[in-house]
Order: sequence, then structure tokens, then C-alpha cells
Amino acid sequence: MNGDKFLEEVLKKVDKYESDSRKSDEKFFALFKTIATLSITLIGLLISLKASYFPNLTSKYLFLASIILLSLTVSFSLAVLFFEHTHINHSLEHRKLELKKLVESQDLSNIRVFQNNKSPSLKIFEIVVYISMILSLFSLILYTYHLIF
Repeated sequence: MNGDKFLEEVLKKVDKYESDSRKSDEKFFALFKTIATLSITLIGLLISLKASYFPNLTSKYLFLASIILLSLTVSFSLAVLFFEHTHINHSLEHRKLELKKLVESQDLSNIRVFQNNKSPSLKIFEIVVYISMILSLFSLILYTYHLIF
């Protein structure tokens, strides 16, 4: 009976961990979906509301830089979403295998916590998204300044 209570406690903690992990993943996906959607919207607005005449060469280059940086933001945020989805699927497959081994052995001493860290390339892609988004905002501000003044 004592072993059953222990197993119930372990399963409750695993369920809580899974629930928290799922919530974290959902927030992560929502953030990058929002970034991609806003960037695509900004590109559309910029192109549709573009000035027919650029008063100087600097404003022309800043407009081009803004479009390129927003495009990079969209591309890398979509790549992050894809790689994160792949990472989650890999983690789930690994957890299934571990649980199957645990059920077959029925030995609680074999319980191992699986923690699959993100790959360095995924972390770099996330950083590139944030940097390109910030740089695009700065270039948009400078573009507006050079267009008006």
C-alpha cells in the first residue's frame, strides 16, 4: 500500500510538471506567432503606405533596411516555431519510450526524469528574432525621422 501512495504522489508531480510544461510551450508559441503576425502586418503597411518620393537617400535605405529586417524577423520566428514543434515532438517520443520501459520493468527505481534541452541553433534563432525585431523598430523610427525632417 505504501508503494501505491508513493506511485500516486509521483504521478501527481509528473502530471503537474507536464501541465506546467504545456502551458509554457503554449505561451512560447503564442509569443512567436504574435511576432510573426505583427511583422507581416508592418511589412504590408509599410509597402502600401510608402511615400512615392523619398526626400533623401538615407530615408530610402532606412525603408529598405526596415523591410529586410522585418522579413528576417518573420522568417526566423517561423523557423523557431517549426524547430520548437519538432523539439516538443522529439521530447514526447522519448518520454513514451521511457514510460514503456518503466511499465515493462515495473521497477520504480528506474524512473528517470527526461530533460531535453533546446539546441544551440534554436537559441541562436530566438536571439536573431529579437535582435532583428528591435533593429527593425529602430530603422522605422529613423526612417520616419528622415522622411519628415
